[in-house]
Amino acid sequence: MTITPPPSPDISAERWVFEKEVRLHELTLRERELLLKETELELKRKEMAASSWRSPLIVAILAGSIAAVGNAWVAFSNANSLRDLETQKAEQARLLEMIKTGDPDKAAVNLGFLIDAGLVADSGIKARVASYLKTRKPGTGAALEPTVPGSKLAPPIVENGRIYLLAGEKEKSIEFPRLKEELKSAGFGLVGARVKEDAGRPDHPEVRYFNASDKAQSEKIAEFMRFYLNTDNVVSKQYVDPTGKPGYIEIWLGR
Repeated sequence: MTITPPPSPDISAERWVFEKEVRLHELTLRERELLLKETELELKRKEMAASSWRSPLIVAILAGSIAAVGNAWVAFSNANSLRDLETQKAEQARLLEMIKTGDPDKAAVNLGFLIDAGLVADSGIKARVASYLKTRKPGTGAALEPTVPGSKLAPPIVENGRIYLLAGEKEKSIEFPRLKEELKSAGFGLVGARVKEDAGRPDHPEVRYFNASDKAQSEKIAEFMRFYLNTDNVVSKQYVDPTGKPGYIEIWLGR
């Protein structure tokens, strides 16, 4: 019987080292394989994401969203611009009212008050007014004459306001053309204009109305006529006439 001698310790050590190297090599290959698969999966994921973004549906949704945001921004900008414009117009009107003093020095004081009180919100207007006040010399500058009550005929305050111009003599009728323009500009209708000999009418001018609802309108016209004719002797008076419909008023220039 042949007895195999036990392996030499040196041979066992060499085998262990060899097997260890083989296993390490296998592990390295395995790691590389896993890394390669992970890389492939990442590439596929990115391709899927990119393809979904290129989808017509996704593109349409994105385009719609961008358009909606753009429209909202335009609407917001327009609203802000309109509000800024209205603010500027209101402030400019306020400034014009403050210089209706007939005196540039008083007007400057009024403008300075608006600035100091913070009543001018628009930075551009505020800067220009401040610069004007800084460079203005006493006794000079902007000033408007104050508005005289009744100096301008206001639009009708009654429905279907219409006027008939009458004069007791031909000389008074020379005012007809100018008064027609004033009435037309204010928005009144013109029934007619003629010279009429009427002993029952007063010598002085008057504004005649026939319905209680026209009283306020008649008084406003009388106020204007006092300024227009430069006399205080113009009255507003109601008369009874069944044919006088609401809104109908007569301006009698006297004789």
